[in-house]
Amino acid sequence: AGCAQPEVPPAPEAPPALRSSPAHDHRVAPLAGDLQVTVKRVIDGDTVLVTGLPEGSGLIRLIGVNAPETGAGRTTRECFGADARRWLAERAPAGARIRLVEDVGERDRFGRRLAYVYAADGTFLNAALVETGHAKTMTIRPNVRHAKELQNLERAARSDGRGLWSACRDEMR
Repeated sequence: AGCAQPEVPPAPEAPPALRSSPAHDHRVAPLAGDLQVTVKRVIDGDTVLVTGLPEGSGLIRLIGVNAPETGAGRTTRECFGADARRWLAERAPAGARIRLVEDVGERDRFGRRLAYVYAADGTFLNAALVETGHAKTMTIRPNVRHAKELQNLERAARSDGRGLWSACRDEMR
């Protein structure tokens, strides 16, 4: 169902907290075993279709986060879903190179590859989604490498009323 969303100005290239505060700089150097792929399109706030996987193209589900649904396909539209998709698409647009880092479990029950996703500038997109309030945390074992970090970021975003924590207060209870 619909939610009353405030007029949201276009997002800057990188959220101010990620640009100005070393405490929230989620960029890391590439590691051996990382996969460099190309974004074909952003499906929603936590799923990206990519090319360049060993098996060709495929869906990537971001580990540890759950963005609201957009209402596309068989999903029900949720408050802030379109905003979360737009936010991710601005940081990982079609044609962009991104880096995938796997955890313990390689795929979810729907066959999507699970990964931590880093933008071309090294920004850890899973963490940035939660920090800006575009997604909540969702911890599913055994993929828990960044669970505590993501939970701390969610706590701060919720406390500060960022993103969906501001726009969807009635629906978040």
